[in-house]
Amino acid sequence: MSKLRISVKFANVLKAMCGDKIAREILHNTNTEMKLVNNYVDITPSKDALSFTPDRKANELLDNIPSHFIVHTHGNLLFKSSNQKIFDFLGFDMTAPTAFQIPTGTIGDILKEYVSEVSGKTYCLFKENGTERLGVINKSALRPHNDIFYKYNSTDEYYDDDFGSISPWYGATDVHVDTINTSRNNIKVGRLVRTLLKSEFKDSDIEKFVNSYKSTYDVLSNAFNKFSIVEGEDIIHWYNKENYLEGGGTLNSSCMAEVAKTYFNIYVKNPNVKMVILYDDNGKVNDDVYKSKKIKGRAILWNCEIDGESATFMDRVYTRFDSDTNLFKEFAKNNGWWFKENQDMEPNGYVTNGIQRKRPTIKVHLEKSKTGKLPYMDTLCYVDTKSKFCTNNSGLCDDDHRRTARTTHGSWYEND
Repeated sequence: MSKLRISVKFANVLKAMCGDKIAREILHNTNTEMKLVNNYVDITPSKDALSFTPDRKANELLDNIPSHFIVHTHGNLLFKSSNQKIFDFLGFDMTAPTAFQIPTGTIGDILKEYVSEVSGKTYCLFKENGTERLGVINKSALRPHNDIFYKYNSTDEYYDDDFGSISPWYGATDVHVDTINTSRNNIKVGRLVRTLLKSEFKDSDIEKFVNSYKSTYDVLSNAFNKFSIVEGEDIIHWYNKENYLEGGGTLNSSCMAEVAKTYFNIYVKNPNVKMVILYDDNGKVNDDVYKSKKIKGRAILWNCEIDGESATFMDRVYTRFDSDTNLFKEFAKNNGWWFKENQDMEPNGYVTNGIQRKRPTIKVHLEKSKTGKLPYMDTLCYVDTKSKFCTNNSGLCDDDHRRTARTTHGSWYEND
């Protein structure tokens, strides 16, 4: 018996398959004990095949990996006389120069264990790697660790590849290995899937799964399919922080992420304004269209004039992960749009379409210019309420009717 392991990439495809019952079954079985022939299942460059390692071989490989432990939370046994019985059993001297209270993030080895007759908790004599320091800690505060295969983020969470800290095996918080990169075999999707199921499924169910897997694979293999262009009230929806992928990045620290929806009227009420959004990786594919409940990036999209010529301009990009900024730029180039070379608040910075770069005058005609409160606008921050346009060039505006949208409280500067 072994725990079924599937890759994060394979799991993402399964989760996107709109509730296919076999996809749900495999996800449910993941990390549970099963009688397995094939294990460590991953996608391949072909939608027709999956790859695996024979379970017997995988266990041999893992048995040969020297595993250490990392302290992931508090659990030190205090240096008190009431704990002397445990210390004596473990051969630990709390007065020795090498004795220490083990901080979170420490990597080391378990030398000896003691199970408390009172609490049932297991306490470990723990030696820090590379030193002679010893401590006693509750075993529940430790996790397996091998820095050859993954990096720990020094908190109680495992993040995605941008932090280099994820286990590539979905939900596998107990075995953090990178890739079982020997004895890999390819096999047809349907044939392998049959070996992973606990329940009985009809041939028609397997065929439906395979077809759904292939079509979902096709959608997810093109990163641009996770983009969408929204307008009107949907702009308000995707500005709301509740709809962001949690974490850091410029997206979650945006000053407009938690303001009243009336701030965005200038976007909502003008058809020349739209927004590009990038869905997160937890969405689903339905009728070959990918959607999710959360986004990991956004940028305002303007139908505009650039130096007097009709164009489309993608404004400053806000993302959860820095790496997705380049994806936005590639998406813009693919669509023939202009975009900011540097993702900053500079109105007169360089823009490019992937072929040319310049510092142009950008102008957007507005149907409604007096929309009440204004958002903080990074590039086209000058609004002429009389002639009804916004621009990155303050000199185009009538001084008596110019509003500069550079505040975070919905107001603006005049004649600055």
